[in-house]
Amino acid sequence: MGTNNIVYESQGSIDLLTNMTAFINSSILYVDNASPYYQMLGQVIANAKETKIDGNGTEISNIELSNIKISEIQLICTNNLSELRNLLGNCTLELQYYDIPTNSYTGLTLGTFTEVNMQSAMVEFALSQNDLSTFMKNRPDRMFLKFNFNSLPSNSIEVKYKIFYSFEYRYDERELKD
Repeated sequence: MGTNNIVYESQGSIDLLTNMTAFINSSILYVDNASPYYQMLGQVIANAKETKIDGNGTEISNIELSNIKISEIQLICTNNLSELRNLLGNCTLELQYYDIPTNSYTGLTLGTFTEVNMQSAMVEFALSQNDLSTFMKNRPDRMFLKFNFNSLPSNSIEVKYKIFYSFEYRYDERELKD
């Protein structure tokens, strides 16, 4: 019935050194308020509320999300780009949900580091081309960028991110009559 997208964006630059983990030379940057499944449903419902049939509102049911994909990852280095290029060994974008039967998180890699582009100051990624529709039914609520460095950075490295998902949707609708 339609297509749409959602975007996650950092509120400003984030220092990777303040997000270092217990693992040597690694940093994890959590994406704030990451709950893509619910945000996609929310957008579909909000769009449907504006739909009219013969001037009357509509009621929707049986919402189906499909062809859910990560469509773009923008990770921009705002300072010390050369140090990032020299030290970054790997970076991935991960999406996870808590699996109650196993009492642990289960997830997917949505993007994998390919290079630091010195012209655009962007960390570039190879994106997963998988349809995430089945995975999203688990309602993942933890998304993060995981950085692995060849050695510990000696200076602050700040980044900003924008993460884009695209999806298709359909639903049944009926006219609400007064």
